[in-house]
Amino acid sequence: MHAVTTKLPDDLYDRLENLGQMIDRKKSYLIRKAVESFLEEREDYFIALHRLEQKNPRITLAELEKDELDN
Repeated sequence: MHAVTTKLPDDLYDRLENLGQMIDRKKSYLIRKAVESFLEEREDYFIALHRLEQKNPRITLAELEKDELDN
């Protein structure tokens, strides 16, 4: 495991500390979870963007719903 150092504005640090106390978790746990969530969201975004850039055939939502009802 690697350590990362960063600076946070006072208000963000205070929110982090307050939440940690409320749920009885360390700040490092909350930061790790926040980074994991951010990375997953960004990775999903770029996967979706990449798929949109491909010239594959498209179907509408109505076509998808009709297909689901037929099956």
